[in-house]
Amino acid sequence: MKGIVEATETQTTVFTFDAKVHSDESYELQSQNQIQFKRIGGGGTSFQSIFTYLKANQRTNNDTLAIILTDGWGEESINNYHFTNVIWVLTTSIDQFSIKHSIGKLTTVVDDVNYKRVVGIK
Repeated sequence: MKGIVEATETQTTVFTFDAKVHSDESYELQSQNQIQFKRIGGGGTSFQSIFTYLKANQRTNNDTLAIILTDGWGEESINNYHFTNVIWVLTTSIDQFSIKHSIGKLTTVVDDVNYKRVVGIK
């Protein structure tokens, strides 16, 4: 996330999600020092909630990039409403991603040294 914020000069809004998108907890990111890793909700994971939110708020591939940080465990399929501008960042290995036909780009931080430091893995 830090690298993305440093590399872009665009408005970045951070949302949390579980079974729904928690838009009331969203915040605008002005610098990488503002990134908050706090758990909100905890009612299971619904990736569909993200795409439903994007559609309801008229977000398009032309104006929005969705970067989804997740453990990858959720439903097996979603309706992306033609939204494909997505980067999935998994905290588990890619083979654990539940969506069988994912859209966008898929990567993992499971072996990233900085991620391990943040979560306390040696």
